[in-house]
Amino acid sequence: MEFSNYLDLPFKAGIGVGYSGYRLRDGTSEQGSKDVAIGLGIDYFVRFGFGYTFRSLTSTVPGANPQSPSSPPVMHNAKLPADNLGAIFEIPVVGMISKLNNRSVQIGDGIRPMFDITVGASDKNIGDEVNYSNADQALPLPRQSVLGWSLRGGVETLQEGHDWHLLTLTRAREASDILATQTVLTAGTTAVYSFGYEKGFGIIQPLENLVLGKTNGQITLGRGWEIDAADLLYLRWGSDTGPGELIYSTSGWSVKLDGMLRLLTTGRIIPPGTPVIEFLTNHLDLEYSFAKYYSSVNQGIDWTKFSSLTLVVR
Repeated sequence: MEFSNYLDLPFKAGIGVGYSGYRLRDGTSEQGSKDVAIGLGIDYFVRFGFGYTFRSLTSTVPGANPQSPSSPPVMHNAKLPADNLGAIFEIPVVGMISKLNNRSVQIGDGIRPMFDITVGASDKNIGDEVNYSNADQALPLPRQSVLGWSLRGGVETLQEGHDWHLLTLTRAREASDILATQTVLTAGTTAVYSFGYEKGFGIIQPLENLVLGKTNGQITLGRGWEIDAADLLYLRWGSDTGPGELIYSTSGWSVKLDGMLRLLTTGRIIPPGTPVIEFLTNHLDLEYSFAKYYSSVNQGIDWTKFSSLTLVVR
């Protein structure tokens, strides 16, 4: 919801709420999540966004029976909050130049170049500890810190008062660090675990990791590309790299209803101004996405496939 539609503000601002969930089964294990996210965005020369996700995780894994270690494995269950917090800052370079000059930068009839620089940061899995049923000790929640950037360039136009990305290319990179620390103490034959969490962004080094693309210690480095054709078809590919070795690569694609309707009205296949089409483009969007993993070092995730259907109400 855009506040500027209801309030006289010198800038654009809006708020959004979303829900998502998943369930992943892998043999005898099962992981699941139910997420409710809320985000706030402001657009005034530059764009700033802040979001918080209330996340509920469930996990079922096989493990030893603490009362009888020689017995067959038993299932351990856990349910806990693991919230996410993030912020993003975007500089629309060409848009800023246009506003400062009070004139749109164009390279053709209504066609504008675009170039955006984005930086972001997030803390994932904010919580305390994981307590599995039937387990004698709690485990640390894998809290994670993430820093990243992206560059997006291409061409766009204005259609029905909305920016329409005709063709864009995005390059992105992010570094993540697990903040949980664990110490093992032994008391006779019994192992006692104590854990804590590092502060800030852990051992992430912006120059080494994000600029030069190097990994160090336990840093995982993600790289990715995206091609957006008319806000209709998105092609994506990338990889996650640990200290010195490829963990997995990924590829995927998405199709969106919004871009399809814009193409149909631009090509006069559907008459522009049709009430139903205007309602859909202004208030609803539907997106189907598919992705898969490839890994030569982790057979557990090799050829793992994902699909999702997202409904957006504006």
